Amino acid sequence: MNEVQSFPHSKKAEQTSRDNQLESFLTVKTKLRFKDGLAEVLKMAVSRLLSTRLPSISSLEPLERVGEWL
Repeated sequence: MNEVQSFPHSKKAEQTSRDNQLESFLTVKTKLRFKDGLAEVLKMAVSRLLSTRLPSISSLEPLERVGEWL
């Protein structure tokens, strides 16, 4: 069985570790928000495409612009 040894940490090292954990958490949270926003944009684009009964070249142009933006 592997055991993790604990070493005495200075307060500065402990604070640095907490700061790094907080920074990692905020980075992940930001990435998830971006993905949620991207999913919403894609959902709206697909909804608009599906609501078009007979797609014509002109009705697809805005969707193509969204695709280029992504």
